[in-house]
Amino acid sequence: MPAGELLDWEPVGPFGEHGRSHRFVFAGDTEQAHIATAFPSASRYSPKRYAQKLLSVILGENMSSRLFQVIREEHGLCYEIQSDIVWFSETGALTIDLALSPDSLEKALDLITLQLTNLVAEGVTDRELDIAKSYVIGQSKIGFESTTATMNWAGECLSFFDEFVSPSDVYEKLAAITRADVQAAAEELFCSGKIATAGIGNLPTQQAVQAWLNS
Repeated sequence: MPAGELLDWEPVGPFGEHGRSHRFVFAGDTEQAHIATAFPSASRYSPKRYAQKLLSVILGENMSSRLFQVIREEHGLCYEIQSDIVWFSETGALTIDLALSPDSLEKALDLITLQLTNLVAEGVTDRELDIAKSYVIGQSKIGFESTTATMNWAGECLSFFDEFVSPSDVYEKLAAITRADVQAAAEELFCSGKIATAGIGNLPTQQAVQAWLNS
């Protein structure tokens, strides 16, 4: 099959005023506040993405993650909270999403800040890092049991990298990540002053998020 023409695309622009961006939709009749937060991360071509992926897993990608354990299990502030990370050609985003009662939002945002601060100041434990590596590699191997997933992997590799990237090579890079690498990733993401938020909720929800952004 011959290669097609590349589609036009716009380069990444400035990240909001003073590195911050906020969008909010008022929905006074909703019983919950829905908040999404994003920090600019590496692109799909950056070697930093391996440490950033493990950071996201430790922060909030599964039931043993910090956000899930602290905000849901210990404090009972929400049913669902998670982080994720996506990569594009020039940039990426580490996101945190949660849905909860507006009355619990202020405390939840304070606890999120505490976890981000701790990751920057103290890093992660050996156990957290080992669990995160096992989780990412294990999920990947399970995914490759599907023919469709294997074909998608090959197609994305050829589309973006012009070559097939062996999953085992990726596993080796993940395994080589150290605690210092993850802590450096946390410092780069969470200390840049760049943050974007989006929310749906009532006026107290909007006020709580705005106060958090200004703190």
